[in-house]
Amino acid sequence: MSRKPVVFLGLPLVSLVLGVIAGQWFYGLYERSIPEALKATTSMQGTRIVFWLHGLGLGVVMAILALIGVALGRFVSGPTASGRPSSPDVR
Repeated sequence: MSRKPVVFLGLPLVSLVLGVIAGQWFYGLYERSIPEALKATTSMQGTRIVFWLHGLGLGVVMAILALIGVALGRFVSGPTASGRPSSPDVR
């Protein structure tokens, strides 16, 4: 299997998972900073969803930046890294 599909499918998936993990972590920080008297079940669940959505947005931004980095890496590395054969096999 070629590395290209793995990179272009795996990179966004990993970025989205990392974004959701970051959203959950920030929700945990938020939950610890709010006093018990101000917590309501409905508002905390709504807040958790908002943090997850912001985490997904972070994951999308990370995926876009990573794919831009992959694309720029191709241009910087030169023509031999593009996968094209350098010369035909002459016998």
